[in-house]
Amino acid sequence: GQVISKLAAGKGKHVPFRQSKLTYLLTDALSGNSRTLMVAAISPALSESEETLGTLRFASSVKKIKLVAVKNEKEVEENDLLLQTMRSEMEELRVTIRNSGLERPEARRLKNRAEAVEHALMSMQTRVDSTMWDQARGGPGG
Repeated sequence: GQVISKLAAGKGKHVPFRQSKLTYLLTDALSGNSRTLMVAAISPALSESEETLGTLRFASSVKKIKLVAVKNEKEVEENDLLLQTMRSEMEELRVTIRNSGLERPEARRLKNRAEAVEHALMSMQTRVDSTMWDQARGGPGG
């Protein structure tokens, strides 16, 4: 009740998300930098009419909440610096694994870390390439 009312009113005061389990679980979706979709599951059964009305009231009040989603973008130079840092860290980890006489668990941990950095690097490169492609076409990024 109160959480949804305060969010719908747009008051910048404290919002007591912990007042209800549902609103506590939905904290990020209801107040974050996001687009949120509310799906209300209702029943046509007469025995569930009170539950259905409560669900519809909740959905109606949630509909009044206005969120502003802003695309998180970094400058190309920042992305290039981050990619370069990740590449050098990945290479350092590989060299450390190759050249060290570390015990098996430590070597495995370093190998896993190198793989995680490599995966993050590839993911980051894909996002950068996608953004640059969109900008070149005059799409969402540009």
